[in-house]
Amino acid sequence: MLLLDGGCMLVRRKAYDAVHGLDPRYTTSDCAFGDFTLRLLSAGWQIFSAENAYLHKNPATIDEDVPGDRARFREKLGFDIIYSCFTRRELLHYVDLSHHPNAILDVGCSCGGNLCQLHTDDPSAELYGIEFNKHAAAIAQHFASVDAIDVETLHRPEWHDKFQNIILADLLEHLHDPWQALRNMYRITCPGGRIIISIPNIMHISILRGLLNSDWNYADAGILDRTHLRFFTRKTATAMVTNAGYHILQYGSSLPSQSEEERTLKEKLLPLLGPDASADDLDAYQWHIVAEK
Repeated sequence: MLLLDGGCMLVRRKAYDAVHGLDPRYTTSDCAFGDFTLRLLSAGWQIFSAENAYLHKNPATIDEDVPGDRARFREKLGFDIIYSCFTRRELLHYVDLSHHPNAILDVGCSCGGNLCQLHTDDPSAELYGIEFNKHAAAIAQHFASVDAIDVETLHRPEWHDKFQNIILADLLEHLHDPWQALRNMYRITCPGGRIIISIPNIMHISILRGLLNSDWNYADAGILDRTHLRFFTRKTATAMVTNAGYHILQYGSSLPSQSEEERTLKEKLLPLLGPDASADDLDAYQWHIVAEK
């Protein structure tokens, strides 16, 4: 486990004292217990989850300062708890665990949530990560071999044809040249190996709604995250993947709820879609693309 839920936590006194307990500056449980469990992990303590445990959740009794706590967490640990500390379970079910041996690379692995879960799912897997944030990489090192490598200029002959699975979760949109990055990934994917990608969908109805109101406003998160450099539809993302040499195996998507205004607009736009588009292109907030070498 990477993070534990404080409402169901048992901690040895020796471990608690070794990391000086909970940080009283936090007011939210997510940040307080996230900080605590990451410090336990960094100090060498093992963390486990008890499956089928019963948790009775009481209503919150304090006013939670979510933005303030996220800032405190980021300042203290050097990375964001939302972006860096969670497991992308909706992507991990695409990972092919039938290979033995199985070499898996998570590009932009952050603190290693995916790698931690993959180690649980397949303890014999050979796990690797790429991560530039040295603070997050130090956490991920507990689960895998982690390096800071520029995937746009990657040159590691010893990795050619090595990996049975490569994960790129919300990464390509941050790169200057994601097309070259994918060509580099192709060289290090073994024959029959797969690449698993998640990428925002710029054709989502919320973006079209904004454009029709002359709005294109960057934000701290989401499709118009201010750190995004590239934008893709399913069609253009597919072209990028296939032009790198891969064969598409399947698509998936994340489908958040839509407002009544967005649903109404979607019905008006559907008759205007071209032959290469469908209602799915307006519904998908993010595309999942699984492809094979």
